[in-house]
Amino acid sequence: MAFIKYPIYVGANRGRGQVNPTGDKTNNNVILASSSGQVTNVETLEKGGFNITIQDTSGNAQTQAVPKGLEVLVKAGVVVKADQPLTN
Repeated sequence: MAFIKYPIYVGANRGRGQVNPTGDKTNNNVILASSSGQVTNVETLEKGGFNITIQDTSGNAQTQAVPKGLEVLVKAGVVVKADQPLTN
């Protein structure tokens, strides 16, 4: 008597685009600019990672968190467009 003659796959999303339980992207994703504007600050965090502040044309500033392990491609003073990669 033979049981289970077919393969069983258990979990493990090994592809790109994974999301942490907190809702943050994992470090194998490219972080994109949430809005168009000028990068005003790139702050390095103590525990690793970065906070990138983008100021749009109306003066509103938005801060984006970048997890550790990614290389930031932008510097303060650079003008970015919405959905432009901030990391590699």
